[in-house]
Formats: sequence, structure tokens, C-alpha cells
Amino acid sequence: MSKETEQHILEKGTDLVYKNGYHGVGLQKILDEAGVPKGSFYYYFKSKEEFGLKLIDFYSKNALGFTRSFLENKERSPKDRIFDLFEAVKVTYTSQDYLLGCLLGNCSLELGDMPAFASKISGNFKTWQKLFETTIKEGQESGNIKMTYSPEDYAAFLLNSWEGALVRMKSERNNEPMDLFISFMKNLF
Repeated sequence: MSKETEQHILEKGTDLVYKNGYHGVGLQKILDEAGVPKGSFYYYFKSKEEFGLKLIDFYSKNALGFTRSFLENKERSPKDRIFDLFEAVKVTYTSQDYLLGCLLGNCSLELGDMPAFASKISGNFKTWQKLFETTIKEGQESGNIKMTYSPEDYAAFLLNSWEGALVRMKSERNNEPMDLFISFMKNLF
């Protein structure tokens, strides 16, 4: 058994959970999509819950890589990096006809009442928030972002508002919620 097989199962599972929700995807559907026997699944994951927890980390790690590619781009100002990311995310969700949204946000709504999932999702959101804090702090130190609020407060507000805008964008199937969020954040920063 290889790490590649586990990654393959997580990739296929991520696509399925994105489209159908965690509870809307049965183990058999995951096995069929991944093209693996049941024994292979249980070699990597003790249960569907463990699979779901690893899936959240898998998604977050990949999405954080995308986010870092913007926020750590030293050729742009900190504020520009943040807004470049938002515009790229908007383009991505628009190209997907607003169907997917953020998997962390989706899972938070669906699984937030389950302690293991709530803890895992919260921990991943905190990682995202720290990444924004670092960029905001850099922007404040260089005079690129206003000093009105602490980097922690800016980052928390940004992440909360961003997730809300993504939920609204997904349900309304247009860019207006994201455009409004971006406009407000530009004024706030």
C-alpha cells in the first residue's frame, strides 16, 4: 500500500464531499470513484469519520498552498496580495458556477455540531487566520494597511466575512456578495 493510494482516495473523496456533502457520500461511492477495494480504504482510514477528518486536513493543506502563493508573494504589497487572492478565489468559484464554495465552510455548516469535526475545522481556520495575520502585520508595519485594528482582529474579521461572502455567493450564484466583501475590506484596510 502506498501514500499515493491514500492521496488518491482523499482527492476523489474531496471531489465527492464538495459536490454532495459529507453525509451525502457513502463509503461505496468513495470506493467506486477511487477504484479501490474496501480493504484498501480501511488500511488508510479506520472509519468514515477518520477519513473525513483527514479529508479536512488534506483540503486545507492544498488550499493553504494556493493561499500562500498569493500572501507570500513579496513582489506585491501586503494589501495587494490579499486582494489578489480574493479576486483569484472569485474567478475560481465563478468558473465552477458557484457550486462548490469553501470545503471548510461547507463542512463547518454540515459537521460543526460533531466535536471531532468542529475541533478539526476550527484548528484549520486558525491556521488560515494566522497566515492572514502575518500578512496584515507586515502591511501595518510598512504603512500599507491601516493601524485601526490589531492584525489578529483584522484577520478574524476578514476570515469570518470571507466565509460568509462565500456562503452567500454559493447560494445566490453570483459575485455580488464577494464584490461587496472586497469593497468593504478595501475601505477597512
